[in-house]
Amino acid sequence: MRTGERRRGYNIVGPVGAWAAEDEDNKQTDVAMRDLLRWLLLLSGVLCISSQKIGVNRLVCGRRKVKSVYLIHNGIDARPGHWPWHAVIYQRANGAEEYKCGGSIIDEDTILTSGHCVTVGSRAISPEQLSIEVGRIRLHERTEYTQTHGVRQVIAHPD
Repeated sequence: MRTGERRRGYNIVGPVGAWAAEDEDNKQTDVAMRDLLRWLLLLSGVLCISSQKIGVNRLVCGRRKVKSVYLIHNGIDARPGHWPWHAVIYQRANGAEEYKCGGSIIDEDTILTSGHCVTVGSRAISPEQLSIEVGRIRLHERTEYTQTHGVRQVIAHPD
């Protein structure tokens, strides 16, 4: 490349990357990268096969060991009335209500939540698409204390 010339750049497609060089100088690099990728894939396949043949049974090649991870460690179940300020925000989508976010009751007609919960891009979600539930202590279980309310207005903070 001569001084003052601008490189046109590369297109990289996919997670592994299909490299498409736009400069003639880089075609050899492109071929070398493809060859390297082929060798790495072949080597990983050989390693998987050889690890199975020598009796390594702790891990299964290509599979992650599943481990349960709880969101709250050493927690206790909530009881009715323990979190009276908590509200659950749902959005109607495809004929069903889906959990969107949690919020906090500020006063008798205001719920405070994070901005990404009630906006799509820079626009507020329509109030008709949202509903609020209070008195819920488990996400997928209604009780005699659960109350459902509509949304009158969505106010997104300008910042």
